[in-house]
Amino acid sequence: MSENNSSQATSKDELCEKLRELVVEGQQLKEQIRETEKQIDLLPNNTNQAR
Repeated sequence: MSENNSSQATSKDELCEKLRELVVEGQQLKEQIRETEKQIDLLPNNTNQAR
């Protein structure tokens, strides 16, 4: 059955699922940032040394 409001009204479960996905995505991004920062720290021309 295709109700008009089903397209705009998202169920609580769907919203919770989307939120969980976003949280996981955010955690993955934080992890990637940490890894990138570690790699930057290993670079010989480190901006920390230039300061």
